[in-house]
Amino acid sequence: MAQFICDHYNNELQINFDQVIAFSGIESSTAVTIFHHINKHYAILGANVKLLLKRHQILEGWTGEACLENKLWALAKIYTPQKDHVVNQAIMYFHATICARRQPKCNKCPVNLDCLAFKAQQCMIIRP
Repeated sequence: MAQFICDHYNNELQINFDQVIAFSGIESSTAVTIFHHINKHYAILGANVKLLLKRHQILEGWTGEACLENKLWALAKIYTPQKDHVVNQAIMYFHATICARRQPKCNKCPVNLDCLAFKAQQCMIIRP
């Protein structure tokens, strides 16, 4: 979709982020990628970022709950700068290699000193 927009609309997208994620089947991480290709950057809150934030802050609950989702978006805006897609990509890589869903490598984690789940030894308890 991002390449289609670039090729057919001269990198111009007359729609905002909230309107894009309202489309069926488009999650926030996909929308961020779409906007990245037209040089508009947004905080990212894909499933992997949600798990990272839930672990780091020990946030319980289902990520579909509005209250938790709002907390996660607020944290994502703090930790994933809107102007820096490199940080967003690094967070996704970090999730894949260190703070993995099934086998997190907490002892190798560079932010384990302020990770609440690590301090409480609850990394495996916190689920997406």
